[in-house]
Amino acid sequence: MSHAENKLPEFKSLVKGSHETCEAYYACLTTNEFGSTYLDPVKCKAKNFDPRKATKEQEERILLIVERFNKIKEEKGFRVAQEELGAALVYSNTLPKPILKPDPEVTRSDNPSIDKAIQLIGHKIKFYDTDFKVIAVKITKDGIFLDVEENVEGELIQHEIGYENDVVPL
Repeated sequence: MSHAENKLPEFKSLVKGSHETCEAYYACLTTNEFGSTYLDPVKCKAKNFDPRKATKEQEERILLIVERFNKIKEEKGFRVAQEELGAALVYSNTLPKPILKPDPEVTRSDNPSIDKAIQLIGHKIKFYDTDFKVIAVKITKDGIFLDVEENVEGELIQHEIGYENDVVPL
């Protein structure tokens, strides 16, 4: 991404480029049978997606947004710059959000406890009168464990707790 004749791209075009990169990234993700999600190199190659290049482009977009904001602020004032950036953010909210769907070829476990634990990923649960958000599931020879995070005074703290069949999402 380069400056054409020192003209900065509009906020909306930067937002659209960022959105397209996110869609390409999500299209390259794979979820395994245990609920873990990873960037699949086979999908990346098939879709001609280079994560390193995409990351660099995203960094450039962020710097261009800051540069554009500062240029508008100098020329037209802070309020105008803030309004234009706000309009771009409103525009970004109208774009369809990429949704990670489990791969159809992923086979599910024969163990209903594992299936139920995997379904909790991304949901909040109550465990001993504390609300947690489930971020991952680990299955070991010792049992099923939920990686959870808790918001304590604005700080996210991660824990690992043993899965119990009576744990339900809030």
